[in-house]
Amino acid sequence: MAVGAETKINEETEVQRQMAQNYAQDFTNKVDKIKKAYMNLSTNPASPEFAAEVEICYQDIMGSGGTFGFHEITDYAALVLNVFKVVKDNKMPYNSRVLELIWQSIKYLEIIALQLKRGKITIDDSNVTIVKLRTFANDLVHYNSVSEKKKILLVDDDPDILRLVEVVLKRSGFNVVTAKNGVDAISYLQTDLPSLILLDVAMPGMNGFEVLSQLKSRENFKAVPVMMLTARSQKEEIIKAIQMGAQNYMIKPFDSKELITRIKKILGD
Repeated sequence: MAVGAETKINEETEVQRQMAQNYAQDFTNKVDKIKKAYMNLSTNPASPEFAAEVEICYQDIMGSGGTFGFHEITDYAALVLNVFKVVKDNKMPYNSRVLELIWQSIKYLEIIALQLKRGKITIDDSNVTIVKLRTFANDLVHYNSVSEKKKILLVDDDPDILRLVEVVLKRSGFNVVTAKNGVDAISYLQTDLPSLILLDVAMPGMNGFEVLSQLKSRENFKAVPVMMLTARSQKEEIIKAIQMGAQNYMIKPFDSKELITRIKKILGD
């Protein structure tokens, strides 16, 4: 082979390698974007705008995959987009089971992103998420039969209070997730958004006001309603919480019926 031809091949190979690297980084950015879109949808699943936002993100992924020759990505995105089509065609709600499947489809995108960095993509047909995506249209009874329960994230460093409030909430039909401090609460919110957050004020490390400030300053979390549930009864702290964006403020010890009444009012029940 002539030196000039060999140099040209090497240059083309390097260009292709660089393009693949750039696409891998762009794909990671697309995954981050679709996660944010999903958070909006999971907070307000009745919003057609938020559902369309997630769908558009997947259309973008499908288009770019074909452009760069990664047809496995195109085929995978088409599987997910079919879920959106079936939901719309059957006028289905984005209930917890449908949302969970969409979230798992996004988690599988992270697997694809790792494969992209290694230069080879293989879609595992035995993976449970892939199986569920492929059979979605035939499993609508399963996805339509879900009984919706609103989820509440309860944040308090007192284990006795956690247990007490959890029992009260579950007896009223809510799903309950608990966090023993603000750091754990923020960490949980990275992967799931509840219908409401019940938040203590006096906690070690990160107090309730600091948690509330983070919640209301982050685009992903600020739409989630927050109710303070605390022994702190100072008027100025109540005013501060409301001004920072809390929907309600209840003082311990609390009346169980009053707590549930306030929560249902916030949630519009």
